[in-house]
Amino acid sequence: MGPLRERSVEAVCGGDGLKARARNKKKAGRPAVITPAVVEAVGELMALGVPEEYACTLQGVKPATFGPAVCRNPDFKAIMMRHHAQFMADSLRIIKEGGEKVTLDAGLDKAGNPVTEEKVLPWTGRAWILERRYKPHFTKTEVHKPGEGKGEQGGLMSEAEMLQLEQMTRALVKGERS
Repeated sequence: MGPLRERSVEAVCGGDGLKARARNKKKAGRPAVITPAVVEAVGELMALGVPEEYACTLQGVKPATFGPAVCRNPDFKAIMMRHHAQFMADSLRIIKEGGEKVTLDAGLDKAGNPVTEEKVLPWTGRAWILERRYKPHFTKTEVHKPGEGKGEQGGLMSEAEMLQLEQMTRALVKGERS
């Protein structure tokens, strides 16, 4: 009876026995709350900058449930990574182009026709977000020691600039005393 039973399971399940039968069996219990569609929506919001806690709340999912579900499912991890990678790529493109070109509705002309206006939004906001959200990739790694600076390029002042600033301050103070 044993060999006959094994053969019939293989025939029914396509050759790999109980594993295939278990795969085809419907799961009992509640339906999953964290679906690919929910992960897509949360990932899109998080890529825009909404913290996970709030993105989950907007999608009707408990944040305590979302994190472990994404960690357990490699497909969910891939969705989240894709959204973050797309945000990075879009941001880098905007920075490279010197800003984001948008078309705005400017109202109606005298004849009642819609008028649009082309505008370039500054790229600096995207750079700021990248520096703070993806620190390991976009944070400046330059280290300045006290007394060493970039000078007129911004940042720390050179020694000559410090002396010049002191002289100007002294001159202003003397001018106020007179």
